[in-house]
Amino acid sequence: MKYQNEFKCIDTQEKAYFLGQAFGDGCNTITKKYRFTMASINTDTELYKKLQELFPFLKLKTYASHSNMIYLESNDRNFCLDLAALGLVSPKTKNDETKEFHFPNLNKEFLPHFIRGYFDADGSAWYPKRYRSRNNLHIEFGCSTPNFLEDINKILIENGIKFTNKSREKKAGNGKYYKSYALYSASYKLSKKFANFIYSNASIYLSYKYDSCYRKKIDMPPTMHELYGNCIYCGSENLHRQQIRIMKHGPMQRIKCVDCNRSFSVPLPK
Repeated sequence: MKYQNEFKCIDTQEKAYFLGQAFGDGCNTITKKYRFTMASINTDTELYKKLQELFPFLKLKTYASHSNMIYLESNDRNFCLDLAALGLVSPKTKNDETKEFHFPNLNKEFLPHFIRGYFDADGSAWYPKRYRSRNNLHIEFGCSTPNFLEDINKILIENGIKFTNKSREKKAGNGKYYKSYALYSASYKLSKKFANFIYSNASIYLSYKYDSCYRKKIDMPPTMHELYGNCIYCGSENLHRQQIRIMKHGPMQRIKCVDCNRSFSVPLPK
């Protein structure tokens, strides 16, 4: 099917979501030739198939040279120009510096869907391996376009979601280093607030990221610190349980502090 000017106006959540995906993983060329390409790893195949069904002017492709990737492509001139009018121009990093790669002008109701699309393209949701942090949902957006990321941050702040800004040097596949910027949350409460913001009434999303955001909490036994408090000598929380001693006034738990290497006894918890 030919392009029917669907992206002249962003008036559905599906269009807003696709636009967010395109801003994250898409490349839109309008000089000399007209070509739009969006690529992701093949674990996202089901999502890309759904997008192709929603917008059948896009071609779903794979290439033998990149067997782990899946692509959505179009050479339609009007489609590429409509995306450019919405702010999607390439190269994104260079144009971000001149404000030519900018956040699209969308109605407020479509902002969560656009951000969800961008999150599915360039964001991540995970839980730390550290035992006591296994229920602490982390959210991060990572990209090389700080001005565009700041536009997202302003919208999140307006909705009471205050992420941390950070930057770092990252190594690319060619061995060169580049500056990467990120919005980051290590707070379970804040991360869930973000998830509720972008997934409210959502009809399309990456299932595994949704599942990560709404994973059931893992039941964990209390730590030594939660049971017995701090070390009575140095105040450390790093305690090791030893044997239980039966005293005249009742059983006592022997505790050894890993930091100061001293031992003490406390009553068993009730």
